[in-house]
Amino acid sequence: MSNMEAVFERPFLLFLALPALAAALLPFFLLNRGKKKRLGSILQVVFEGVASLILVLLISGISFVGKTGGQSVLLVLDLSDSMRPVQELLLEHARELFSLVDEQTKVGAVVFASDCVYTVDLEAGEKKIQNVQVAGDATDISQAIDYAAGLLPDNRDKRLILLSDGKETDSDALATAYLRGAKGLRIDALYFDSCGSYTKEMQASEVRAAETVRSGEELVLTVVVDSSASGRALLKTSDNGRPLGSSDFEVQEGTNELPVKVFPTERGSHVYSVSIEGENDTLTENNTAAATVEVTGAPQVLLVTGSYYNTSTFRSILSEEKEVTVVLPRNVPTDIVELCQYDQVVFLNVDAEYLPESFGGLLESYVKDYGGSLLTVGGDETYSFGHMQDTVYEELLPVNLDFNKRTSEESVSLLLVLDCSRSMSASSQNLELAKQGAISCIKTLTESDSVGILSFCETASVVAEMTKTTESNKQLLYEAVSRISTGKGTCYGPALSLAYEKMTQCEGGVRQVIFLSDGQPSDRDFYDTLTRMREAGMVVSSIGLGFYSNYISDVAYFGGGRYYQVNSAHDLPEIMLSETELVAESPLVQKDFQAVIAKESPLTKEIDREKIPLLQAYIGATPKEDSTVLLKTPEGHPLFALHSCGEGKVASFMSDCAGIWSERWLSDETGKILVGRFSEICMTEGKRRSSLEVQFTQKGKTTHVLVETAAATAGDSLTVSSALNGSKEPSLRTLSQTGKGVFEGEIPTDEPGGYDILIRLESREGTTVDYLSTVYALTAEKEYDLFGNDGGTLLSDICAGTGGEMVPYGQDLSALYEVTPQTKEYTKNPTVPLVIAAGLLFLSGMAARKLRIKDFKTFRKKEGH
Repeated sequence: MSNMEAVFERPFLLFLALPALAAALLPFFLLNRGKKKRLGSILQVVFEGVASLILVLLISGISFVGKTGGQSVLLVLDLSDSMRPVQELLLEHARELFSLVDEQTKVGAVVFASDCVYTVDLEAGEKKIQNVQVAGDATDISQAIDYAAGLLPDNRDKRLILLSDGKETDSDALATAYLRGAKGLRIDALYFDSCGSYTKEMQASEVRAAETVRSGEELVLTVVVDSSASGRALLKTSDNGRPLGSSDFEVQEGTNELPVKVFPTERGSHVYSVSIEGENDTLTENNTAAATVEVTGAPQVLLVTGSYYNTSTFRSILSEEKEVTVVLPRNVPTDIVELCQYDQVVFLNVDAEYLPESFGGLLESYVKDYGGSLLTVGGDETYSFGHMQDTVYEELLPVNLDFNKRTSEESVSLLLVLDCSRSMSASSQNLELAKQGAISCIKTLTESDSVGILSFCETASVVAEMTKTTESNKQLLYEAVSRISTGKGTCYGPALSLAYEKMTQCEGGVRQVIFLSDGQPSDRDFYDTLTRMREAGMVVSSIGLGFYSNYISDVAYFGGGRYYQVNSAHDLPEIMLSETELVAESPLVQKDFQAVIAKESPLTKEIDREKIPLLQAYIGATPKEDSTVLLKTPEGHPLFALHSCGEGKVASFMSDCAGIWSERWLSDETGKILVGRFSEICMTEGKRRSSLEVQFTQKGKTTHVLVETAAATAGDSLTVSSALNGSKEPSLRTLSQTGKGVFEGEIPTDEPGGYDILIRLESREGTTVDYLSTVYALTAEKEYDLFGNDGGTLLSDICAGTGGEMVPYGQDLSALYEVTPQTKEYTKNPTVPLVIAAGLLFLSGMAARKLRIKDFKTFRKKEGH
């Protein structure tokens, strides 16, 4: 600092130095003679005295002012890929500038592209540019200016000379230059027109397309091709990585707009990529461009059914205006992202017990949080019969399932039809256990109910006529059951015909048949009887004992009841009792009835209420307070109801749509219209927007991803899965949290084209809090955009903003090296180091006071003098 001088902002405060020094010395002079000789006391007064003087300098506002001498110049050389044709010229001019600067100027060099390297030191004697390799797929001029400016010393005039085409790809060089210019940095530039160096070049500059298009409609892609010469070009088009074909065009010099027609068929986000192959082309990195198009179309419906059997009619009605995917309960999606691909979920006679344990919470989030639509359709294995009561599924429904038709004093007529063939008793206890089951069924019924018993082998006989189950009659029924004996053969037809005859004599109430057998029938003519029983409002459930039989299962299916497969005869009494309890307390109401329009709505618009076909049964329920009942039963119970549930909608139909109770609906035009509208009326307008807002910034072979969300809480993590269209292996990256609700990171994007992006915000426990599924269209990197990036304007603005001058290549370079350095003052503020020094001196003084060295003599003896 020999060329620097101290200045004081408040010099009049320097007089405080004497009193400060006196205050530091006074305690020392007040010590007795012996203590004054101690080394600790002497060190203490020295440290504290110097510290006091430093404090006086600080309050006087000391600083050091110097003047620059000469200038320091760094050549900043652009070695990015766009400069390939002129790199030798650039290096030649750099060497020329090295030779032209005067002796008072210190000169060095920095090379850059996407990163920077200090290749020629300012203090180096030999100015030779080394063969340095930098990643040339980007041009970060802003980073280069900052990096080079940081290498220039403060005591000299600072200057940068940019040798570049000015084709910036990253950051904001102009803003950086202005900030550095305000601090005294001058930037000059030697501009190279790299584009003009390509005599043969053809570039796919842009693909323009409508933002949205409907599936199946024509979409015209306008491909913008820039060319330095006329010639032929082959355009190849792909949709989400799938090749669509190619077209041959005549390209003129300049900008061309070439139309390409495509016909999207799949709904969702599409990236249409176009690549060109031309006879007049040199650079291949700029031959691809892409555009993103949202293709709308038929809503996607997930139909979950308890059985594929007999769902074809309902599915075909839904499929008229929707795309329907049918799955069994065990195959439902297990991830919210996968589930949200569907606009609506439909349950068709689904037993919740067969759904995955976690699906209830997933479905709740789909409806409440993501605005999905849920339609539930009844049957003999759902709602109260399908383990939905007191679960999350009931919470979602617009109805409560705590309905009990017994409150209306409806009686039960139960007929037990028992197989008494010899196989039921030969080497087994099947018949005896069936008798025990029958007795358990009788015990469960009330005095208002009735029970009858039939037995069958080749023929059928009445064991007990339909009898009221009073306490006295129950004893007679028990005795009748005990007298059942075995016979030869097994025929279902006579038993079911007799059962139909006996049940026809029962008026009103619930009419239920429990049919039990352990063998295959020798007859096959009982199906018509089962159909008549079902149409008459009777329900036939069946129990297969010992092995599975299609025929025993068919009895339940065509009879509209439940089928039980019992492998152990010892379970038989419990099964029979369970079925009887279900019948006695069942919310199932079985009778022919016509739906009543409870409220005019789009569901029943232009529907003649007199032409609504009959239904044969429904599951009773009560409407929730926030629900709207659109169809009801003659008794006033809800038949079709819906309500809003969080962001979504849920609707429930309490009869079936598989043809068991709704055969006449599904074969009638009015019924089909109503069934189709069930889905339409609870369809939401669209799932809610994600809380995740994303920005993509291309950076060479990677893309910077910035995600902002208000949904993030402490401990949440955010991952980005990215895959080039057609790639089977996605790349997964975890972004860093850089602020409240802000996540940033890089994803690999090695090739131009469309990238499928899935961003997932997860809680500490691994639960998906929110997600965003989108596509990212990556065109050719800006580094290779030779026609649309005017680098000369940028360099001119940088020079103008920093007091420099831009010289185009080929002109006189004297403006770059004949620059007279200006003498400038610069200031060094020593406050921070002086404060630290004063503090250390005071602490040292306190430490010296603790020294136990009594005097100099002792000290010198220890030193060996």
